[in-house]
Amino acid sequence: MVQVQKLAHVVLNVGNAQASKEFYSKVLGVQVSSESEDGKTVHLGLGSSRHDLTLIEGATGPRPNERQPRLIHFAWQVEDYEALKSAYYELKAKGLTIKHTFQHNVTDSIYIEDPDGMLVELYCNRWDNGLEAMQTMGPRTDDLDIDTRIATPRQVR
Repeated sequence: MVQVQKLAHVVLNVGNAQASKEFYSKVLGVQVSSESEDGKTVHLGLGSSRHDLTLIEGATGPRPNERQPRLIHFAWQVEDYEALKSAYYELKAKGLTIKHTFQHNVTDSIYIEDPDGMLVELYCNRWDNGLEAMQTMGPRTDDLDIDTRIATPRQVR
């Protein structure tokens, strides 16, 4: 078995690299670390990372078809619940639609869509040892009231 150390970055095939760059930099605060001359490839990073997210407009390679899996979402961690709650109201003030607010056993999460409709999760951990909590509690998704932090069984929408 290969022993990897961490997930290093995500590469997204986007419809418009500049629109996606603006979304991720202005909405989530990631910084451009490099960009191609034509602006169709953009590397974005957090802090000293060379890139955590790469955006490629019109990427070549396999295209999704009925049998290929698709990206469901990817997640960005914020410091704590107060930061998550603040992000919720900041995103709403910017006119973004909050698609979901969920409490998973190990995280409190909000979900938004990027310019291509990809689901982006912002989350904070609920426990110091999330692995132990997940192993003992299992997976779960409940609706989350962002103001009270009270979770209720998820309602099918």
